[in-house]
Amino acid sequence: MVTFGCVVTPKITIWVGLNRPTLFLSFYRTTVNLYINFQSETMASIIRVTKEFPFEMSHVLSNYDGPCRNVHGHSYRLFVTLSGTPFDDSENPKNGMVIDFTDLKTIVRQEIVSKFDHAVVVSRKLDKERSVMFTKLFGNTVLVDYQPTCENLVADFAGRIIPHLPEGVKLHNLKLYETASSYAEWFASDNECPPPPLKRG
Repeated sequence: MVTFGCVVTPKITIWVGLNRPTLFLSFYRTTVNLYINFQSETMASIIRVTKEFPFEMSHVLSNYDGPCRNVHGHSYRLFVTLSGTPFDDSENPKNGMVIDFTDLKTIVRQEIVSKFDHAVVVSRKLDKERSVMFTKLFGNTVLVDYQPTCENLVADFAGRIIPHLPEGVKLHNLKLYETASSYAEWFASDNECPPPPLKRG
């Protein structure tokens, strides 16, 4: 701390905070006091971390007006982005991390990759006869309650991941590549109060 004085009559207080040093200038009656306070604490930063998960999957788009109405497959690439504040605890083995990438890998593999990799995904709305046929022909058949487009899949994946994230860690967004040049994205900020589905004729 540094202090010096001189004669000043008006009272004026100026405070400037720059996170690290903090400067106080106080003019009061007959003294001028200069305080330089070096703060050791810094503001915690929110960090985003991302991991990629590739998998192979086939699907059928029922009633689609193109060749994708037939069984076909893609090499999908799922990018999972989480946000949070890194641990600041030297005693914690995860110190400096938002989440251990190994833990994220475990969540995504258990909830998504292990179920959808090398599977055929079809809507439950297909007639029962065709659903049974797909199961017999392809074995690993996943029945979902929606048309299995890239858009609907990425929304489904978000719902599967969120319940398994640790406290303080949020799903920021997902990006699902269906082809090298085509992908769908899901953002938490877009879905805080999602509007009802738009029905287009």
